[in-house]
Amino acid sequence: MDKLVNLASLPKEEAIAQVFNLARDVFRQKDVFDEVWEETRSAFINKHLPKACGQSDEEFGELTEAACDAFDAGFEKAFSDVQPAATLDRVSDMLNDESAAAWQVFNVLAFMVEAVADDTPDGLPIRCTLVNLREQVEKLATNLMGLVHNAKLETGGADHA
Repeated sequence: MDKLVNLASLPKEEAIAQVFNLARDVFRQKDVFDEVWEETRSAFINKHLPKACGQSDEEFGELTEAACDAFDAGFEKAFSDVQPAATLDRVSDMLNDESAAAWQVFNVLAFMVEAVADDTPDGLPIRCTLVNLREQVEKLATNLMGLVHNAKLETGGADHA
């Protein structure tokens, strides 16, 4: 999180939308869990290993310690699995925004191509330049959309939203 804003200072609808977005991203921020790590692990272990079942105190202690280590490793694995998805979501959002902007430029160029008269042999190649730019921007916009699609396919993916 870049800077903290007291959400109570925002209009109610905006504050609720911000809470939703922040909550959606909370599992991508490991530092959030650092504050509650011990309590979470203890609650999990106490729930799933409430008492010894025929083990000596020493054996149960070893089992509990191994379970804590396994919990830590499982969490680390789950968190590391979330990171590529989080990165992909951020990059996808950025590429979608850039693609939308490129399509807007394409539309302006397409309008300009139609509005400008054909180039004359002794004049500047304005229409020809606009046509070339329009084609390049169309390719750029299409490629940006393709990057998002291909990245999601390569990561096994669907939308993460």
